[in-house]
This record gives sequence, C-alpha cells and structure tokens, in this order.
Amino acid sequence: MSPQNTIGRDLLAEIALLRRSGNISKEIDDLLSRIETALTFLENRFRSVADSAVDAIISTTSDDKIVFWNNGASNIFGYTEDEVLGKSVTMLIPPSLREAHQRGRKRFLETGIPKIIGKKVELQALAKGGREFPIELSLAVWKTKDELCFSGIIRDITERKRAQQALEDLNAQAMRRTDELETLIQMVAHDLKAPVVTIGGLLRLLERKVACITAEPDVENIFRQLRLSSKTLENFLADLLDALAVEKTQNALESFELDKLLREVFDSLGDEIHVKGIEVDLTECTPVTVSGDRNRIRQVLENLIMNAVKHMGAPPHPVIKAAISEDGEEVVTTVADNGIGIPKEYHERIFDRFFRIPKANGVKGSGLGLSIVKQIVESHGGRVWVESEEGKGASFLFSLPKAGVSPGKASNGR
Repeated sequence: MSPQNTIGRDLLAEIALLRRSGNISKEIDDLLSRIETALTFLENRFRSVADSAVDAIISTTSDDKIVFWNNGASNIFGYTEDEVLGKSVTMLIPPSLREAHQRGRKRFLETGIPKIIGKKVELQALAKGGREFPIELSLAVWKTKDELCFSGIIRDITERKRAQQALEDLNAQAMRRTDELETLIQMVAHDLKAPVVTIGGLLRLLERKVACITAEPDVENIFRQLRLSSKTLENFLADLLDALAVEKTQNALESFELDKLLREVFDSLGDEIHVKGIEVDLTECTPVTVSGDRNRIRQVLENLIMNAVKHMGAPPHPVIKAAISEDGEEVVTTVADNGIGIPKEYHERIFDRFFRIPKANGVKGSGLGLSIVKQIVESHGGRVWVESEEGKGASFLFSLPKAGVSPGKASNGR
C-alpha cells in the first residue's frame, strides 16, 4: 500500500458508497468514473517510478506492518513482495537494534517529536539469510484517514563503506611510512651534522696552511667556494633537524613581552644586518604581552629577519622595518623590507617545505625557513602571510593570541 494507493483506496471507497446510494446523476457518475481512472493512473505511475528506483522504498503502518515494497527492496534485502507484505518490519532489523527501534517508534507515536524522521542516518540492516549490512535511511511520516504511516528510502552503502575503510587503511599506512621516513631523515641528518661541522673546521685550517704556501687567486677562489658549500650544507642540516623537531615537540607556553623579544633578536643579528648596511626601524613596535613558546617565537623572528637580509637584494638605501600591533584578541607582527619583492604567484607556495623562488637573487637556501615559521605560528593558533609586489619590497606578517586568550578564540580567520 503506497501513500497514493492508501489515499486512492479511501476515495474509491467513498465513490462506491455514493453509487450504492443511487442518488447520483449521470453527470456525477461520469465525473466519478473520470476520478477512478485518474486514481488508477496515479497508482500505476507511482508503482512504475518506485519499481525503477535502485534504492529500496518501503512503507509501514504505525504498528510496523509492511504495506509497500518495491523492486529495489527485493534486490537489496532478498525478499519478494509476497514474502514481506503484512509482516513486521523488524524482520529487516538486526536483533541488537530492535529494542531501540520499538522505543523510538513508541516515543514518536506518543509525543510526535521526531528524532531521525526527515534526516539521513546510517544503520545496520538484516537481509534474507541473516546477513547484516550497512544502509543509509531517509524516513518520512504521512497520514491516512485512520492512522500514521512511515515510508523509508534505503540505500545499501556496503561498497561505500568498503571504499572508506580502504581509504582509511591507505591513509594510516601512508602516515606510518611518513613517520618512518621522517625518523630515518632525522637520524641521517643528525649523523651527518657532526662530520659536516668537522669538515668546515678542517677546511678553515687547511686554508690557513695553504695560504702560507701560495696566494694564487685561483686557490683562494676554490677555498671560498668550498667554504660556501660547507656552510650551505651545515645550514641545510640544521634547518632540516629544526623542521622535524617542530613537528615532534609541544610548545612550552608562557606569557612574554613580544616587543622586548623582537629587539633582542635584532641585537643578536646585528653583525649580519649591519655588514650589508641595512637600517633597522622599530618605531612602530607596540609594547604587548603574548602567549606562546618564547624560544619558538624567537626562531620565527630570526627566520623572518634573516629572510629579509638574504633576499631583499641591493636597494640604494636598504631598510628592514618591524612593527607590532594589536588586532582584537590577537597581536600581529610585521617584518618588512624595501627590497626586490615577491611575485604574486609565489605568495602561497613560499611557505611550502623546500620551495624556493626561481632565480631568487642568486641566494641559496634550504627552502625550510619559511615553512618552519608557518609550522610554529600555526601550532600557536596563529596565522602567517605575505604582502608584496615585485620590485616594491615584501612584508611578512604573523599573528599570536594575546596573553590569556585561547588560540582558537584569537584567530580572525584571515
């Protein structure tokens, strides 16, 4: 019994009563015949649509009797229509869920308050032969003249669940392999660091001894290239170990004065800054206290400042300007330079691990500095971004929560 069939049955019963009364004209009788034809057409059309559906469509009375069953239901559950009509729908429900079903039906009939009606829910169902399988159920309620009825559209999601499980297994496997690879990289980088530092020291000693023998320009140039290569490798290993350490360790949270830390970092990097004749402007650094791991935030500032020193190029009057400002419940720090700038197409990728801008002013780097900045800032619940136009300098900005503000609450969702 479909919704249309139930309504049609009631109307046809009323028509039969009218005809038996004998008090109808020929015009009314003709009208009733047309109504009967229309009702039959609607029922046939509904049955055709329902039986063409891949999903199961099942209707029950308020006492759980199955009154409609389409071909999709037969394909999914394995029962024919004759085997289920008039039977309790609990035959399709696993024993472990039947009590919950009865409680839910009773509650709805007594209160009219739906819990799953009008929603899509995932449940277990019971097929012929006792096989349990996952389904997606959409349940609706409708009224006949005498009672409430329920209709459900049921989809077998066995294949979907298998695909989801396979994807989860692949993700778990990928995570395990990633962890193993990172552990291996960390071990190799750690084991290489000491020999590389030793090579650098021996290289300087050898250079001094050779200088006592010859001062040929070619020899000096060779040693200069060797020093540069040794230092590049040493810095790369240090950055790599640092990047892995950021992922593996928890932040030691404390409240500290960000403006004082910024000035400390500029003082510690004074030699690298002044050797290039760079002016430092700290006039817009508002005194403010933030929450975070002081050592990690120091690392963020060092990386951003040295990034500006290395990549700003050679403007006529080089300047690095740092600013600290309050923005709601977060603090925004800016490190800006007036150098060569960054093309817009690299603004997002510049924070990716190992990414380096092609032909970046001839400066070699590990491609890890800015990715470490992003990791640290985001681990504090902050954001980091760049504002730049090619040829007009670059500004790197990051946010941190104010002292006493939780990381999630501080984010403005830029």
